[in-house]
Amino acid sequence: KQWYQRRVRGKKSVTTRSATSSKLYEVLFLTDHILGSVSAYTLDRELPEHRVRKRTLHQLSEVRFNRAVLTSVVVVSCGIADLMHTPPHLLADRVLGRLAVLCEDNPGTDFIFNSILHTNLGAWLNNAVDTFNQIVYYKLSLGQRNLLFFDSHDILMKWGCRDVVDPAGDGIMITQQAKNIVTKELSNALRYVLSRRRGDKALPAALRGWTWPLREDL
Repeated sequence: KQWYQRRVRGKKSVTTRSATSSKLYEVLFLTDHILGSVSAYTLDRELPEHRVRKRTLHQLSEVRFNRAVLTSVVVVSCGIADLMHTPPHLLADRVLGRLAVLCEDNPGTDFIFNSILHTNLGAWLNNAVDTFNQIVYYKLSLGQRNLLFFDSHDILMKWGCRDVVDPAGDGIMITQQAKNIVTKELSNALRYVLSRRRGDKALPAALRGWTWPLREDL
């Protein structure tokens, strides 16, 4: 994990012409209903020189692009719906190759995969979540220079958030507190990536002491 942290800090992506020709860095936010209530404006106001586009993606298996992404950063935040009816290794076989090709076909785009969180629907599903997150980290993130694994579980533990799943929800939806924490740290992650894309010699002051979220025991 220490190697991964060094890799993240020292990693610079190739910037596309569309990114360098404008002061705006475009962010594509693909999310399911877990963070569905987070508006593009919420992320917009956190970050300078950027524009966020948000699209609903109910299942990870729906990730498809028929042409180049043509954006600076893509955040993928979904997958729990897939795991409810597809074993983690089978889901990985279906989507990891597609995501790898997407990264390779768009070397000027940075991809962030937001980890899937636990639910209140049983140990079987949480075990599937853990297995799939590990597969994405070890088999995809470590092999693709322009894809980073964003560990939401690590963030919530560090913030001491005990009530993650909303008891009044469907067993999957998270509390507003948990959602606010993940959104804030996701904004920091985007701020970090965009800073690297600009070629800043130093990280923004807001990121002083901040480290990329990743559990040691993932």
